[in-house]
Amino acid sequence: MLISTEVKFYNCSVHQLCLSCVNSAFRCHWCKYRNLCTHDPSSCSFQEGRVNASEDCPQLVRSGEILIPAGEVKPITLKAKNLPQPQSGQRGYECVLHIQGVSHRVTALRFNSSSVQCQNSSYMYEGMKISELPVDFSVVWNGNFIIDNPENIQVHLYKCAAQRDSCGTCLKAERKFQCGWCSGEGRCTLRHHCPPLNPYTTRWLNLASKNVKCTNPRISEVSTQNPLCPACLPTHCSDNRYSIVHRRVPYWHGLLKAPRGSRLPDRVESRQKSPSCCVSQQHVVLSHGARAEEGRSMSERHSVMKRKDVNG
Repeated sequence: MLISTEVKFYNCSVHQLCLSCVNSAFRCHWCKYRNLCTHDPSSCSFQEGRVNASEDCPQLVRSGEILIPAGEVKPITLKAKNLPQPQSGQRGYECVLHIQGVSHRVTALRFNSSSVQCQNSSYMYEGMKISELPVDFSVVWNGNFIIDNPENIQVHLYKCAAQRDSCGTCLKAERKFQCGWCSGEGRCTLRHHCPPLNPYTTRWLNLASKNVKCTNPRISEVSTQNPLCPACLPTHCSDNRYSIVHRRVPYWHGLLKAPRGSRLPDRVESRQKSPSCCVSQQHVVLSHGARAEEGRSMSERHSVMKRKDVNG
């Protein structure tokens, strides 16, 4: 008589993290003080170090978005649960951030089993084309014992000045970044980097300020979404370094032009249809800090645009 059966071989030690260990299809146990997954719980150094359920694994817990201004010295405080206390001869905690292919290790302090803090440090990334950079990181102890990060918590580095080179674009930054426009230096920055005129007067503007308003904008560029007829084409003005946020003004016959010496509102967007010639949407880009210059049309027969501000 022949009897056949299926025999399965498994190896718990292939699991490098607590959660993957205890959630495996086999009877694996995690020894948190040895950072080891095993089939034999008696091999754990301490009985209190044996973990059989995912809720008992050392792990980070989400507590809100982590925002760090690039170059600013700040700590990073993290919530967690079941963080082991290093035993005699074991090393403490560290935070490891992976920024643009480079690993940065920072000493961390375990407050208790549910809280750890990466100590004061600054972090930088290259380039001014990225205003916000999500960064992968991990918390380790005893050199290379990794704490689980099941929610893939990241650190978000950011630069106020990146992609925000005008007052208008600076004030459009999300409030969580706490960016503002320093009118004295002409740049987007954090408040403590903008020196006040005196103890009672600030040059720093942000959306939380009362009656916040960018000063002295001017039309610097006109672009169209649909082709205009030749007689309606506006000329391209110089100095297009700045961009705009929105208020409506009308244009007639495709012209966008202001009387000499006049000042335009700081929020402008043209959406008016030309009654006789052109049907088009136009985006107006304003530059901050100068009077509106008188535009020149392709034909002197066209009249000057009348200003009309509409709240919106």
